[in-house]
Amino acid sequence: VLQEACAQARRWLDAGFTDFHVCVNVAARQFRDGTFFESIKETLQDANVPPHHLEIELTESSLLKSPDAVQAVLGRLLDIGVRVALDDFGTGYSSLNHLRSFPGTAIKIDQSFVANIETSSDDSQIVKALIQMAHGLGFVIVAEGVETPGQLHALAAQQCDIFQGYLLSRPMPAKEITTEMLAKNHLEPFLGGPGAGSHTSAGCVLTQPS
Repeated sequence: VLQEACAQARRWLDAGFTDFHVCVNVAARQFRDGTFFESIKETLQDANVPPHHLEIELTESSLLKSPDAVQAVLGRLLDIGVRVALDDFGTGYSSLNHLRSFPGTAIKIDQSFVANIETSSDDSQIVKALIQMAHGLGFVIVAEGVETPGQLHALAAQQCDIFQGYLLSRPMPAKEITTEMLAKNHLEPFLGGPGAGSHTSAGCVLTQPS
């Protein structure tokens, strides 16, 4: 999967795209493999892909299974420029102690909180608190599972950085994603006109993170 993701990234780079990154989910046991970091590094080199075009995603529960081993590998990945995101945040143990020491670049809010952001004041306040906390710790915040314009506008009002979900796109083959990347204009009704957002295959920028 990692090899194919990097190979596709190389094809998009060759096609002239530069403002994107591909995300690969990994499990806790992979971080306990002493060859994992070198495998990622070699795969990037073989595909001739700059590290910042790759994002490694792990769940909160994976982080907690072997925190020392995981953080050591994540630190090495960040040192070479690979992005690191904590996925499904809020559904696991939500340990603030581990979050404080998480050596990553982004936190992704689970879609279970996003789904009711328009109708549930509790979920809305939770999302608001997560965004403020993530920003305070220097993370980019990503909202998962955005399906309606109302959810999008609620997230934008709370200064969420990036969204992903069916409002942007259903899953599709790389060839179709390339066509979408060339078009880049189907989000204008939601984002306020040309230039208001910069969409990629993974998500759309709502506000530039500070």
